[in-house]
Amino acid sequence: MDIIIDNDNDAEMAETIEIEPQPYPNLPINEDTDDWMYTMRRTMQEIVPNLFLGPYAAVTRTSLATLKEAGLTHIVCVRSDSEVRYIRANHPEHFQYLIVQMDDSPLESIIPKVKSVSSFIDNCLSRGGRVLVHGNGGMSRSAALVVGYIMSHYGVSYKKSHYYVQHKRFCISISEAFANQLKEYEPIYRAMHDTPKQLPGESGDGFETYSGVSKRKVDDVTEEEEESKTDGIRPRMENHTMDTE
Repeated sequence: MDIIIDNDNDAEMAETIEIEPQPYPNLPINEDTDDWMYTMRRTMQEIVPNLFLGPYAAVTRTSLATLKEAGLTHIVCVRSDSEVRYIRANHPEHFQYLIVQMDDSPLESIIPKVKSVSSFIDNCLSRGGRVLVHGNGGMSRSAALVVGYIMSHYGVSYKKSHYYVQHKRFCISISEAFANQLKEYEPIYRAMHDTPKQLPGESGDGFETYSGVSKRKVDDVTEEEEESKTDGIRPRMENHTMDTE
């Protein structure tokens, strides 16, 4: 399987590509889920059909059988340079990876990252695959990328997307910096949907071949790894109104 490595290389301004806008697909109805247990944060959850969000604990070397049973074909691995030694692509012979190198800094731009990861996800789903997005804890960086994907793919607001994702994975805790950027992203993706064009810094399909391995040209983003301080059973999401503003 290929490993696609996120890199911080710059690209020239791409030419505008005119594409006829298509209606947004309907966001799947959020069905009732089991009561959230604290231990569930160590496992992955299916957010929309064939798209999963989870922690690194779900993709360790001993997790191959579980990943295969879930039918996964693609994995987005989010890590910083300091995490390279213990957050790894453990199963490159079984899954296609997008490895996203990120530093933990609120100054990092998340919008180009959301677009690149979304392209990887769409490519997987269009081929009938199943993809997992994970970071370290699966709560901030990776959650922000999935929320951004839901926003741009289904044409919903940050607030609705955040609530939707949190309904499936209650422990997500997106940093304020990421949340603010995603809120600012709303008019951008809507405008690009109405008049499709590439953003500065993108070219072609977003891939570059280097030493026989493809890598994406995207900026870095950050992750804030947080742990829930409460244990036991969480209440059902539908019984509580989440204020994500």
